[in-house]
Amino acid sequence: MVTFTAQQIEGFTREEKEMLYNLAQRHFVEIPQELEDFKKQADEEHNLVRKHLEEKFAKEKDDENYAKWLESQFDTNQPTTQFF
Repeated sequence: MVTFTAQQIEGFTREEKEMLYNLAQRHFVEIPQELEDFKKQADEEHNLVRKHLEEKFAKEKDDENYAKWLESQFDTNQPTTQFF
């Protein structure tokens, strides 16, 4: 059996903490509160990143639509009607 102290867990990288948390879940191990807090924080960060990416892609789509519209305004190949 391997036991980690709070100081050791604190020194883990984000990936190591996540691996430890996943391993503990698979083996039905009691998870210390620190890892529960880490998991909650990681989930919140994942949600923030997803939200940011969704906003970024929506903005890129809007920019692309605007660029197409703007290009169509300068397109001289389309027939126009002029009144004098």
